[in-house]
Amino acid sequence: METIPYPRQHIQQAIQQRNLEELLHTAAAIHGHYCTGLAMGVVAGRELVSRIGASADGLEDLLVITETNNCASDGVQVVTGCTFGNNGLIFRETGKIAFTIVNRGKAAFRIVVRPDAREFLRTKYAEFSDSYQKVIVNQSRDEATVEEFKIHGYHKAMVTIKQPFEQLFTIQKTEIPDLPDFAKATETVICSMCQEPVMENHTVEINQDFVCFSCSNSEIRELNGNGMK
Repeated sequence: METIPYPRQHIQQAIQQRNLEELLHTAAAIHGHYCTGLAMGVVAGRELVSRIGASADGLEDLLVITETNNCASDGVQVVTGCTFGNNGLIFRETGKIAFTIVNRGKAAFRIVVRPDAREFLRTKYAEFSDSYQKVIVNQSRDEATVEEFKIHGYHKAMVTIKQPFEQLFTIQKTEIPDLPDFAKATETVICSMCQEPVMENHTVEINQDFVCFSCSNSEIRELNGNGMK
C-alpha cells in the first residue's frame, strides 16, 4: 500500500519536543497576528494533546469542544488538528475559555483558564494592556497604533508560552456522554429558486422542491465575534 506523508508531522514533532514557539508561529499563520489569547490556545492545545495521547487525522476520532470563539480557539485548533472544517471541533457556547478533548470511547480532559491568569500575565508584560485598550476596546485603527499593538502582542505571546502551565490553566479528566455521531454524508441539491447548490439538510421542501434557507426566509444562525446569533 502506498505511504503518504503525515500532513501534521511538523506540528506533531513540535508537540513532542514541547516547542511552543514553533507551535505559536504556526498558529499565527492562520490567526494573522500574535496575542495573549492565541498563545493561551497554543499552551492549552499542547497540554490537551499530550494528556490524551492521540494524534488528529481529521476523521473525527479525536474531538475538541470549545466553549469560546475567541483568539484561544485558533491556537487550540492548530495544535490539536480538530477544526470546524473536518468536523473535529464542537462549539458549545458558555463564554468560558475552556476546551475539552476526547478520543471517542476513551479518555476526555477539560482545561479551563485560571481566574487569576489574566492578572498574572499582565504583571509579566504590562505594555500590551494599553495597546489592547486602544485597538480592541476603543477600536483605534490608525496604522501606527495597530503596528504598536502587533509588536506588543508578539512579545506578550512569547512571554505567555514561557509561563508554567499551572499558572494559566487547570485540567481534569472528565466524561462526555453526549458526543455527536460521526458526521453523515449529505447530498448537494439545487435550490429551485436561486439555482445555487446547497446541502440538502439546509433546505426546506416547498411544493416538492428544495428551497434554501435564504430563499425560504428561514432562520439563519451566525457565529461571529459576539458569539452565536
